[in-house]
Amino acid sequence: MNLFIFNLMIYLMVSFSPFQKEEVPGFEITILEHRYFKDLSSLSAIGMYSDNIYAAGDDIPWLIQLDPGWNIKNKIKIAGKDSLVNGRTPSAVKADYECMEIFNYKATDYLLILSSGSKKITRDTAVLITLPGKQKVLKKNIRPLYEKIKRAAGFDKKEEINIEGLAVAGEKTFLFHRGNISGNFIVTMNTAEFIQYLKSNDNVSPDIEITRFRLPEYHGVQSGFSGACALPDHSGLLFTASMEDTKSVTADGEVTGSYIGFIPFSGLAEGRFSAKIVTDGENLLKKKMEAVTIKEKKHNNFVLFVVSDNDDGSSDGYRIGLKFNR
Repeated sequence: MNLFIFNLMIYLMVSFSPFQKEEVPGFEITILEHRYFKDLSSLSAIGMYSDNIYAAGDDIPWLIQLDPGWNIKNKIKIAGKDSLVNGRTPSAVKADYECMEIFNYKATDYLLILSSGSKKITRDTAVLITLPGKQKVLKKNIRPLYEKIKRAAGFDKKEEINIEGLAVAGEKTFLFHRGNISGNFIVTMNTAEFIQYLKSNDNVSPDIEITRFRLPEYHGVQSGFSGACALPDHSGLLFTASMEDTKSVTADGEVTGSYIGFIPFSGLAEGRFSAKIVTDGENLLKKKMEAVTIKEKKHNNFVLFVVSDNDDGSSDGYRIGLKFNR
């Protein structure tokens, strides 16, 4: 055999072998602490800044600032509607704030909150807040971006977007669509283009890429993206994926549990991930985990803050240990 052809064959076998893909590392999770919030409704977004925890709910009109012990320090109004009924904004008019990320861009620290987009008019808002000190709050209707995502994803007229996770990792920003009907996917955008879009008065939205994910099922119930954050070294993304027995974008269903997952950027384009269902000891934790953020990191060990929405006007907070097997 010609030596050139032989070497070419070896090169092709090595370069395109399915066994050359980097393994997605697994991990272990342990619940370290649980807090119950009787009067904090529907917590669905969380972030850390210095020693402060920031949280938002899908049917309350405030950004809530808490200390490390989960005690409320401050409330900042971020929604136009504040007519509460039993401590909650009615579904027909709520802003449905579902995700949050805190990040640095061009030497400025920002806190960004997004509505889900699951209904037009009321659920289309982006809230961009500068940190720390005297906070400048910028709000913008981003329905044109959500419509662009729907077209790119091939939605029909009956389907609606449902953005439940947000992560910023340097030059890239990621939106997580929860797919009760249309399937789960991640939208990737250029961070600079996205920030420019949020700060401008025009509607020239950033270019987008869509990557679909086949998330796990448990006892026949499909999990769906419900929260996200980026690892500090920008090597990948953490996410929560909750399970509700419902086929509706907006209607709640019986909660059957949640997963915590990891997506390495090396496997993002192929939809690769690892995930663990959340248990409390040996028992399945039947909670709808809605958001995740990183409190601290030491080598392969992380401490996470996670919040869950109980759909009854109350919420839960969890401190969770995560250890990567690598």
